[in-house]
Amino acid sequence: MRLDPRGNPEGRKLAYIKEIQMKGFKSFGVNKVVIPLARGLNVIVGRNGHGKSNIADAIVFAFGGRSTTMMRAERFQDFLYMRDGKIIAPYAEVTLVIDNSDGALPIMSKMVEISRRVDKSGKCVYRINGKRADRHEIVDILSPVMGSPDGMNFVLQDQVKRIFSLTPEERREIIEDLAGVKEYNERREKAEKELLDVENNMRVLDIRIKEIRSRVETLRKQAQDCIAAKSIDRELQQVRGALLFKELKEKERELKRLESSLRKISSADRESRNKLNKIKKKLSELEREKSRIQAKLDELEHRGVLARFKELEIKIEEQKRQLEEISRKSRNAEEELRRLEEELNARADSFASSIKNVRELYDKFKQLLSELSGQSELTCIKETLNQISNVLNQIDRLLEEVLSEIPSVTSESSELARQVLNLQGKLSAYRGEEERIKSEIDGNIRKLESMKSAKEKTEKTIERLKKRLSEIEEKVRILNAQNENIRDKQSAIAEKKGTLESRKVSAQQEIVKLQEELSKIKVDYSHLLVKKLETLRRMEAELFERKSQIGEVNPKAPEELQQEEKKLSEEEEKYRRLEEERQQILSFMAELDQKKKDAFFKVFNVASHAFSEIFREISGGADGKLILTNPENPFEGGLDFDVDFGEKTRMLSGGQKTLTAVTFLLALQRCRPSTFYVMDEIDESLDPFNRQRVARLLKKFSRESQMIVITLHTSMAEVADRIFGVVKEDKVSRVFSADLSMLREEVADEPQ
Repeated sequence: MRLDPRGNPEGRKLAYIKEIQMKGFKSFGVNKVVIPLARGLNVIVGRNGHGKSNIADAIVFAFGGRSTTMMRAERFQDFLYMRDGKIIAPYAEVTLVIDNSDGALPIMSKMVEISRRVDKSGKCVYRINGKRADRHEIVDILSPVMGSPDGMNFVLQDQVKRIFSLTPEERREIIEDLAGVKEYNERREKAEKELLDVENNMRVLDIRIKEIRSRVETLRKQAQDCIAAKSIDRELQQVRGALLFKELKEKERELKRLESSLRKISSADRESRNKLNKIKKKLSELEREKSRIQAKLDELEHRGVLARFKELEIKIEEQKRQLEEISRKSRNAEEELRRLEEELNARADSFASSIKNVRELYDKFKQLLSELSGQSELTCIKETLNQISNVLNQIDRLLEEVLSEIPSVTSESSELARQVLNLQGKLSAYRGEEERIKSEIDGNIRKLESMKSAKEKTEKTIERLKKRLSEIEEKVRILNAQNENIRDKQSAIAEKKGTLESRKVSAQQEIVKLQEELSKIKVDYSHLLVKKLETLRRMEAELFERKSQIGEVNPKAPEELQQEEKKLSEEEEKYRRLEEERQQILSFMAELDQKKKDAFFKVFNVASHAFSEIFREISGGADGKLILTNPENPFEGGLDFDVDFGEKTRMLSGGQKTLTAVTFLLALQRCRPSTFYVMDEIDESLDPFNRQRVARLLKKFSRESQMIVITLHTSMAEVADRIFGVVKEDKVSRVFSADLSMLREEVADEPQ
């Protein structure tokens, strides 16, 4: 390898960590610690637990490491300096000063400071040259000279041991990571998703195209029906135009006939009116004569001899009625008088009877007294005395009755006598009134006899007037009948006239309507005017029948068909483009698969070649190579080691496994060279002889890249350009260093 004047590989720009600055980070206390690094091989030695591996953790932390486990912590707060389990430092900060004299980093500065600070809350802050930045900016700036902070340029504790614990498939995945297969896979997943979206869109579009095709077929049939219907409509318009023209002419002729009939009927109406006027005049004259006769009759019947004769007859009738009423009253009074007289006689007879009974009882009393004087027996005397006592009691009772009746009989008899006298007075008045009325009736009858001649003469005059009145009424009846007949005719004329006028108006309206409809006919129909109306109507019916067979049409069908055909064409074009896009995605995926495979084999071939060379050098000429378990499709297989240490057994010792793992890690680093590497105790399980071989190999590699190696053994320190010793004093790690390259130069300059 040719080196330039600065000692760098010729043609390659290098950047290296010039200085590590720590404050409050892990075991290094709260004071600032500065570790100046050499450009070549830097070896950090120290006992276990004194903090030497914390330097490797600090570099990973500053470069943006995200895995706390990789940096041997549970959380970011654990990076703060602690004492007796208590956080002492307010924050932990690591700054890496990078020499960018070659301009390897994309930043206009010869020295680049990258720092990261974490506080007690676990919040991290990045800075580039003192300016706040984010992790992506840090990773982007470092990408030209190294991989990610989790990449193969950082080989931390136990990573060598884990190489052999990995499955072949997991080792293959390491090659995939270096080859950037993940990116290809991500791009393929994205392409698969795009393919799925395209195929879904194609399925949706295919359904839509089928729907549109179905609509197109339907609309095509509707469009054909629409065109046929339009042709029929045109023929209908022609036939309709001819029909309207002929109907218009017929209506105009009908209007002329109606106007002629109206003129005739108007003339008849005028004649009827003249006749009615004459009849009205005659009726008026007769009514006047009738009124004069009626007045005369009224005068003769109500105010002349007849009226007086009638009055006398009525008066005589009234007098006769009065005479009859007085006679009735007189008869009633006579009957009442007889009744009263009979009642007086009855009362007198009753009183006389009572007196007679008393006298009879008295006679009996005297008889009993006489008998008593002649009796001697006590029993008989006693019996007779009882009889006498009874007779006396009867006499007393009768006398009491007679005496009690005497006042009432006297009073009633007086009242009856008064009523009798009153009735006798009324009968005398009734008889005098009867005589007076009979005298008046006789006088009135004589008057009637004297008026009979004048009455008969008046009656003859009345009869003659009534006969004339009857004649007038007959004439009036005849004239009224004539009038009614003329009026009936006039009504018929008026009705007919109204009908004719209505028909005339209707005909005029129909003519206007026909003219308006005819004006809307925009097609030529003159060739159909020679046909008869019946023929035209039959043609119209046939056309309507044809149109009804077509059924209801969609007038927008041609336009909609054109739109749907355009839409179908557009959708088919979209489908074609989607199909092209699908083929492109499939081609792209195939190309990605091939590129992924090519990238994998490119990295694998470099790693395999480097593995063979490094293994040969590190093992003292033994053969070793990497093999794929499925070379045809490496992504379905794994990666294994084929090493030969010249021993008969195929089982590798722990040291051989470590040497193989170290070879594999160093070979991997050759796949993507970095300007600096950090390795923590990679020589832990090697024997002294193999440690020296690894040390010499790393020394060789340090010509191309800065190497930072943490170890427990002196073999690595012997070839270091700068050695650092880490010791812990008072629970704080302290760093001491020596520049062995300068010491070697001084030793080389001394004379032998």
